[in-house]
Amino acid sequence: MEVENTGRNFGRVQQTIVDFGKKKQEAPGFPIFPHGKRIVEIALEQNEAPTGVVLEFTDFKVEEKVQASKTP
Repeated sequence: MEVENTGRNFGRVQQTIVDFGKKKQEAPGFPIFPHGKRIVEIALEQNEAPTGVVLEFTDFKVEEKVQASKTP
């Protein structure tokens, strides 16, 4: 996944949670620099496509739905 920090402050994701509907997979956090982008790869433990991802910061969290892309 690609994560972008559009702010002026350094950020740190404390924990990443990948959602598969009824199942969840935890992944480690990571730093992200001001006005920077970060590509994060997570080895999935499930044999299905994830439905969402949650990035937990110290004081808030960001939740996004995941749309599967079609490969040609």
